[in-house]
Amino acid sequence: MRKLLSAVIIISSAIVCFSQTPANVPDLSGSWKLKKVSKNTSTGSTARRELGDILVITQTDSDIKFFGKSSTNGVDATNELKFFLDGSGEENIRMNAAKPSKTSTKWKDNRLLIVELVPVTFRSAAYGVKQRNLEIIEEWTLSRNGKQLTQKLSDNGFKIDPMVGATGGTPAYPMTVTRAYERGN
Repeated sequence: MRKLLSAVIIISSAIVCFSQTPANVPDLSGSWKLKKVSKNTSTGSTARRELGDILVITQTDSDIKFFGKSSTNGVDATNELKFFLDGSGEENIRMNAAKPSKTSTKWKDNRLLIVELVPVTFRSAAYGVKQRNLEIIEEWTLSRNGKQLTQKLSDNGFKIDPMVGATGGTPAYPMTVTRAYERGN
C-alpha cells in the first residue's frame, strides 16, 4: 500500500510540474534590437524595467537570461538578468536600480510573464498612511514569424493610490509602456 501511495504521489507531482510549462513554448533566444518604444506613460515602471537597446537572450527549459546593452551620450550601460521559468521566484538588479527586484516568472498562453510586487507607502493628511503593493507585470510576446519580440509593461499604480480613489478620479493616461524589438543578424 505504501508503494502504491508513493507511486501516486510521484506521478501526481510529475503531472503538476509538467503542466506548468506550455507544450509549445516560444523560443525567445537570439539577438534583438530595439526598434520602437511607446510614449513613457508608466507610473515609474519603465526606468527600473529598462533592459537595453540591444538584447541577447538565452533560454533553456528551466530558465531564461537577458543580457542588455544601451548607450546614452557615449556612456554604455549593461544589464544581465536571469529568470526561473517554474514560478519559484528570483532577484535581479536592473539597470539604474538601487536594490534587487523580486519577481516571479512563468509561461502563460505562450507569453512570458514576469510579475513584481513592490510595497508602497502613501502618506497624506487627507487619507493618512496607506500600505499597498504596486504590481508590475512584464509580458513578452514573440510574433508568429519569430522576427518581432514585444515587451509590454503595466502596473496598478493608479488603482492602488488612495488619493485617486478618494477623489473618485480615474487615470489620466495609460499605465503601460511597450517596447518592440526586431531579431538581429
